[in-house]
Amino acid sequence: MKNLVLSLALAAMCGSLPALAENDERRFPNDHLSKRWMEYEQNTGGNHVRSYFFNDTVSVEEMTAAFYKYKDTQFKKSPYACADSVVYNVIRGSNLLLSSPLRCHADEQLQGMRGVWSWGTNRFTLMELHDKNGNPQPRLLKKVKEKLAKSKDWQEGDFVALRFPQHYMGFIVSPRISVVSYNSSSRMVGGSSTVRCHADFFSYASFCNTLDGDWQSKVHSGAALLGKCLTFYTNFTSEATPERSFSVLLYQTPESSNQEKEYTLKLLLPEQPDKETENAFISMKTFVENLRHNAYNPFYTADFRLMTGRYYHVTVNKCGWLVKDYMTL
Repeated sequence: MKNLVLSLALAAMCGSLPALAENDERRFPNDHLSKRWMEYEQNTGGNHVRSYFFNDTVSVEEMTAAFYKYKDTQFKKSPYACADSVVYNVIRGSNLLLSSPLRCHADEQLQGMRGVWSWGTNRFTLMELHDKNGNPQPRLLKKVKEKLAKSKDWQEGDFVALRFPQHYMGFIVSPRISVVSYNSSSRMVGGSSTVRCHADFFSYASFCNTLDGDWQSKVHSGAALLGKCLTFYTNFTSEATPERSFSVLLYQTPESSNQEKEYTLKLLLPEQPDKETENAFISMKTFVENLRHNAYNPFYTADFRLMTGRYYHVTVNKCGWLVKDYMTL
């Protein structure tokens, strides 16, 4: 009787296999990363914006020097300090305006002011004025608005803004940028943006869900996913692996368009690594040099340059790899 029940149970299980196969994508292991890569590619772009406004790149030497100078620095000033900002609305967030109309205004008093702007399809409006100490200037704002009602010529042109800029080793950066063009009537006549770009593939594919935040809110989970991939796809760790910690610069190689290795690593700390640290670094470097092209989106800097580097603090031991981005340390 028991054999009969077992046979019936096996038959039922075998009969259900085709039905399970139809929903195989939901079962483990699934091809989550490949699917996320396809989505990530669709959201990556902005080459025309880069070539027109950002035609200079932060060098590896400058990124390296910035690490040793700022690795222990906690930036207390807001990345918006001493610069104009743009406010869409609560949902679309704030932006750092890199090309402020105030900087080229004929009135020298306005050139030293910080403006808060609102822009959209049918308007480009100065909402607030602050002096260098952050104090509001309502009287001056009223005076400016009266002049604007007569002539808006100085608000005409292309305006570039960084979305949710962040401090990063002395740079102010964002992978998301907007360019909006206005005519002499302050009406939008064109625009382009990379507002759907993430910092990198790992940030996009990470399982982090946030109700508040933008691209920067997934940098931490993206670095953690990079560590998990290193654990899964490399054979470096074992029960005998001693714990080591080191810091690296991941960057896009200048000649990447002519070779398969688009990204590589540079060891920043320790400056005199032992053999085990060197082996761990080489293992991570091999993994990075086999990443797909465009796995990292460039950061746009507040001084109109492209920054292709990432600063990581890495710990590896018998349990695997733990990667942290210095932006979140």
